Amino acid sequence: TSATIIAQQGINPANKLGYELVTDASTLAFGDEVIIVAKNYDKALGVSTSNITSQTNFPAVDIVKSGNVIYDVEDAGAVIFTLTDCDVDGKFALQFTHKTNSYYLYIGSTALKGYASLGNYTKLSIAVDSSSGVATIKNSASTTALVKFNGSSQKTFGAKKEADDDPTVVANDIAIDKKQK
Repeated sequence: TSATIIAQQGINPANKLGYELVTDASTLAFGDEVIIVAKNYDKALGVSTSNITSQTNFPAVDIVKSGNVIYDVEDAGAVIFTLTDCDVDGKFALQFTHKTNSYYLYIGSTALKGYASLGNYTKLSIAVDSSSGVATIKNSASTTALVKFNGSSQKTFGAKKEADDDPTVVANDIAIDKKQK
């Protein structure tokens, strides 16, 4: 692909593995490492310095997209999620490490945070629009919420009730990038 050719021409001189845009959710599997990025910005969901279990948003960190591949996400401070089994068919938990503890991404109706155990707000469905790469990550609770990028401030990723979602606000769209193998 053109992204591979560009990488060989010097954008990725260390020949590192990058994170590539997911355009088909069926290619995601348990054990995959993924990052959450703003679809229309060079921003990724970053590591929080606050109390991970009581916050409402995650910071956005600067990344550089090179076609459909992103390199050096660890150096940028992006959260690396591992897709894990949550014992519900068709759903994942997004597990990550903060400091020395393991957490799951919790998507409440107004809060995005880390949670120590599995529950309705950490059992997530992931869908991807194949033509645009726009991802939808929703919890499985009765008050379904989505992960969104706060495009107006360009500083945070948060949660928003699905019923409140405005499909015309494309600046809030997210994508999922999966670590290349």
